[in-house]
Amino acid sequence: CWEVAERLQGLPLITPETRAQIEASLPATDFANGAGPKLKQMLIRGVGVHHAGILPKYKQVVEELFVRKLVPFVICTETLAAGVNLPARSVVLTTLMKGKPREKKLVLPSSAHQMFGRAGRPQFDDRGYVHVMAHEDDIRIAKWRIKYEKIDPHSKDPGVMRARKNLERKRPSRRRTQQYWTEGQFRDLIKANPGKLFARSMIPYQVLVFLITRNGLLSDATDFLAKRFNSPDKIESFLKQLGFMIDNLGALGYLTKSEDGEHATLSDDIGRLLTFRSIDPLYGAFLADTLTTANLQERIMALESVLPLPPAIARRVPPPETLEPGPLETNLLMPQMIAMGVITAGGPTMRDNDNGGFGRNGWDDEEQPGPPSFPEMLKIAFDDKLPSPELIEVSTKWVAGELAISDGDFYGFVRNVNLVKQEGLILRHLLRLVILAGEFFTWKEDPMYQEIAQIATQTCQQVDPRYTDRFLSQQEATRDLLDGKS
Repeated sequence: CWEVAERLQGLPLITPETRAQIEASLPATDFANGAGPKLKQMLIRGVGVHHAGILPKYKQVVEELFVRKLVPFVICTETLAAGVNLPARSVVLTTLMKGKPREKKLVLPSSAHQMFGRAGRPQFDDRGYVHVMAHEDDIRIAKWRIKYEKIDPHSKDPGVMRARKNLERKRPSRRRTQQYWTEGQFRDLIKANPGKLFARSMIPYQVLVFLITRNGLLSDATDFLAKRFNSPDKIESFLKQLGFMIDNLGALGYLTKSEDGEHATLSDDIGRLLTFRSIDPLYGAFLADTLTTANLQERIMALESVLPLPPAIARRVPPPETLEPGPLETNLLMPQMIAMGVITAGGPTMRDNDNGGFGRNGWDDEEQPGPPSFPEMLKIAFDDKLPSPELIEVSTKWVAGELAISDGDFYGFVRNVNLVKQEGLILRHLLRLVILAGEFFTWKEDPMYQEIAQIATQTCQQVDPRYTDRFLSQQEATRDLLDGKS
């Protein structure tokens, strides 16, 4: 988004009168930090940027200026194009391909129709326009063809014949390492029927606990899954996964299946699992009980590890190498990992390479994995208690921990880790941490979780107080609704 916006900002897109109106609409204090100065310069030239990495306060300004027809161009991701009610006269897509390099696929018709549907403002237009930018290689080929076709193929003039041969030698072509969309695919997307709706994911433990606590019948969950919108094969895989989930609940003592396999005797604590709505409740309960002897840094790292961030961002926020292991890692997890054979008592790697069969001196020259991180140790210890490992992704991150050390200097942090253009994702990560820490406090009533929530809340309020208050109040209202409070 930023790259495209930078290409446009040098063009004469708006009049001096419109620029003056935009400048008058931008509060100077709100655009003084982070991505604010750069975004402000783009806005006063008629270009807005809107994606998940933008702070909510900036996105609101972009939306307002676009609705007022002061900013004619908004460069955004497909989320805005598909899901936000900001219709435009024209929609321009940079490509119809989506995915990793060499693994890209054509966008789904349902997504394409949502983005195409942004074109045309009901109150102003009787039609909308959708444009898709051709790949740069196709553009070069088209330009070459125009030049080539202007040359008379029947001319006997030496200069013309020489120019034709020179062009033939320079004829561009598509690269084998690139993927391209075609005009026919574009037309097929336009004519495609609406996509079918499917239940893409398995029900979470929260839903399963709710279903089986009503009557103690495991068949209630089975019947619920059988009615989901999906193919028979997918339903069968859901039912298989349901069996794993029930076995895990049993292994942790939350239920006992009857001999007929139809009924279950539930523990008094199973309802407490609904405390955790931000993460897998079994893992949440395990963490809350295991972290009793952890210090503040270990608790922050454990909670942040279960909150998803894009891998490219998570890699930029690792814990400092100078961070010493805490009491939980030293006294409990490390001895447990050694006893399980995950790590060796005297070596830094997960596998002992001194036998000559592996490692740099053996036939397998691949680098061997290092010891697991603190969050990975927690996940390994949790899986060791279960008959079926949980599909939980954990990754080591150090956002709130660093902000606790730097007195909540949010803008200094994102600048140091080169995430200024993704600061909105960091803000929402901290807000999710507030919610998660609140759930842990409800489970354990440990004031250390309140401290974690306070660190994150104060940081977010300094950055975007209006959005922070609205987000937290909405989360509280949702929690009260789910708990049956008026």
